[in-house]
Parts: sequence; C-alpha cells; structure tokens
Amino acid sequence: MLQEDFLNTDWKHHNIVKLTNGKEYVVRKHKERYILLLSVEYSAYFVADHNIVVGRTYE
Repeated sequence: MLQEDFLNTDWKHHNIVKLTNGKEYVVRKHKERYILLLSVEYSAYFVADHNIVVGRTYE
C-alpha cells in the first residue's frame, strides 16, 4: 500500500487488513504511521506500517 493511501485511510478499531503474507489481521489501534494488529493465531499484538499492508478488507 502506498504511504499516502495508508495515512489517508480512516483506520478504526476492528477493521480487518490483509498483509503481504496473505493473512488477515484485526486492527486494535492506530497511531500516525503505524497500526497495532492482533494475531489471533499467536494471541499477540504487532505493529504494521504501509510497507506490509496490502489493504483493508473489512470496515
């Protein structure tokens, strides 16, 4: 995803995003340049930026 598109997207709690690894994750928080995602598979949180986000799949 382009950085401009990433910054202009209105990220909300519980949006679902698809990453470059082909998996989908739930958005927990949004900070200026990063989003905090929840991995249900590992019961852990991690940070993602525009480099690994393909797009939002569910609002």
